[in-house]
Amino acid sequence: MIAKRKASPRNPFKAGAGSRPLLAGREKETETLTEMLSLLCGKREKWRGPLASESLPPIRIIGPHGAGKTALLDWTRRQAEEWGIHCVSCTSLKAEGIEFFLQKLVANALGGPIKLLHLYAVLVVKASERLGSGKRRLAEPSYMDWMGVGLRRRPLLLLLDDAQDYDLRLLSNVLCSSHVLIGRGWPLGLVMTTTPGLDDHLLKDKYLADYLFYRRRLLIGPLSEAATRTALQKPFEQEGVTVAPDALAAMAAQTDSYPHFIQLVGRKVWEAMEEAGRKDVDVELVRRIEGQVQEGKRFIYAQAYERLDDNGLIPYACQVMELLERKGGKAHEDAVTDALIAANDEVDEDRAEEIYAILQEDGFIWTDDDETTPCIPSLFSYCRDKQQENKAS
Repeated sequence: MIAKRKASPRNPFKAGAGSRPLLAGREKETETLTEMLSLLCGKREKWRGPLASESLPPIRIIGPHGAGKTALLDWTRRQAEEWGIHCVSCTSLKAEGIEFFLQKLVANALGGPIKLLHLYAVLVVKASERLGSGKRRLAEPSYMDWMGVGLRRRPLLLLLDDAQDYDLRLLSNVLCSSHVLIGRGWPLGLVMTTTPGLDDHLLKDKYLADYLFYRRRLLIGPLSEAATRTALQKPFEQEGVTVAPDALAAMAAQTDSYPHFIQLVGRKVWEAMEEAGRKDVDVELVRRIEGQVQEGKRFIYAQAYERLDDNGLIPYACQVMELLERKGGKAHEDAVTDALIAANDEVDEDRAEEIYAILQEDGFIWTDDDETTPCIPSLFSYCRDKQQENKAS
């Protein structure tokens, strides 16, 4: 009898949106999100009525691409489902087929098929004809009314991912209606992830500009050194793999403490370990994958550089980079925008703030308590080398 070969453990690291990495260093964020979930499950004033206590306003998770926003959103969904909260995840609200997308969102909230909503629309139109009010077009059932029906049945959590890419009309409908329902005490939670530029997108809508929901923000960027090491070490340990201290330090040094790169490094080391048929990681194994990691990072840098170049922002990015280097890697946000205005005749205050926001979007800079720092330090090095290449050519 031939013994079956034991399958190797699944690689616990996965770079990219939708992955499920260890949420090291996000204790403050998970505490806020847990508080919201607890309130959603609170006592109601009466059977199927509003909550007896106040619920939290919508929460926005803000960070540049690759900062781990989707992973945090996925953690929230899994926690909510364990609490018995009905979750509705949304990754796109498009301009095409507006009625369909809203109906699909509402149908998921109610736990019923979209066809029932179409049937409801037909019945309302037929009833109005019988009452002699004339034939009229019903574009869609009221989003807020339908959500109210669902909220009488059970707590509901809306999860909107990459909201900066949504159609503004649809986003306005969802956010404004949700804001009203939350204000009335219904057990509705809303968490959306976005890059730093969503404020400008929302302020294009006169109704959204009056709401304060987008001011409750969870800013996430690079991790601390300790959290970086934990995020690298624990997935290996959970699979029974021993990681030498110098190997852990070598892995962390390649990540810039950036969540996307933490997953990239961990995944490549795991693959190298499996290929070598080992159950341990030493510094020599880590050195083998340095070239692959650099190639993966350069791919991300090239995309960011291309976006900056397409927007004509490379000269401004270099000015910001030089300012931060002169200031020891940190400068007040106002100092950065003031420097852009002073160095460029064509840049006024509004344009300087716009440039600053776009540089945040691509992970070039990060802001914490009004202090600006490099979001991914090695991206600075890439941009500097790229500029030297361009000058040489």
